[in-house]
Amino acid sequence: MINIYKASAGSGKTFTLAREYIKLLLGRKDESGRYHLRKSASGSHRSVLAITFTNKATEEMKIRIIHELAVIAGLEKGWTKTSPYEGDLCAAFRCTSEDLKAAAATALRSLLYDFNFFSVSTIDSFFQLILRSFAREAEVSGNYELELDDKGVIGMSVDKLLQDLNHGEQTARTNYLINWLSS
Repeated sequence: MINIYKASAGSGKTFTLAREYIKLLLGRKDESGRYHLRKSASGSHRSVLAITFTNKATEEMKIRIIHELAVIAGLEKGWTKTSPYEGDLCAAFRCTSEDLKAAAATALRSLLYDFNFFSVSTIDSFFQLILRSFAREAEVSGNYELELDDKGVIGMSVDKLLQDLNHGEQTARTNYLINWLSS
């Protein structure tokens, strides 16, 4: 299941994304589209991925998810307010606050003990991970560097092309390129 949220700055994207992430951690959707509280939310974070655009948004979302899980679970020291997510989650799961509290405590404990699999990342970090995971299949070396300066990349690419045409093996393709560039 893929959910995409598009909204302007300050419209509550982080609030919404964190709520949806917590909903996926604590519950599951049945065939009819209704949510049910998981019997055990342990390890459920391993099957949820959230992608944002900036490192700041990634950090903010991770902090919010952990904080809200702790508040829902009643583990946030000195915090007397209820989570703004609690009512929505109880309604979505059709459960009591106590049931939600227990599920949040289990999910939080699991998430913190298995933090390496807490997948909230930027879109570029996500694609870096995919490319490194499939470097062999993509026929690239695993020690590549990502360059975000497109003018620099274009310049290096043109230089490499010209160097290969001048000093590389003469094939039908290189002859075609030389003729095309010369005309």
